[in-house]
Amino acid sequence: MLDDYQTLVEQGAVYVACHHDEIAGALVLLETEEGFCIETIAVRPNAQRLGTGGKLLSYAETVAKQSGYQSIYLSTHRLMHESQSAYAHIGYVEFDRRLVNGYDRIFVRKELL
Repeated sequence: MLDDYQTLVEQGAVYVACHHDEIAGALVLLETEEGFCIETIAVRPNAQRLGTGGKLLSYAETVAKQSGYQSIYLSTHRLMHESQSAYAHIGYVEFDRRLVNGYDRIFVRKELL
């Protein structure tokens, strides 16, 4: 949560999903030296289990493909076992572990077909 969201919004890197005229989730997409990155994905608790996260991930994959990338990656905290399982279930594979800004992160990548 160290990102400068005002700058990210101005750069057009932030996307939101709405449900019943409320923001249900948010997505931050970045092109990095390592490829196309889902920097942030978040879904409000009252919008979970409605498919919002899946739609955001699908949208991110579409944007990555349209931008010419053959894969997409993200990271999650080492202790977020539920997230790791969810990402593995939809095709993300671990490719690295790093300490980033003091957080123990697991990096996962998905090849795009």
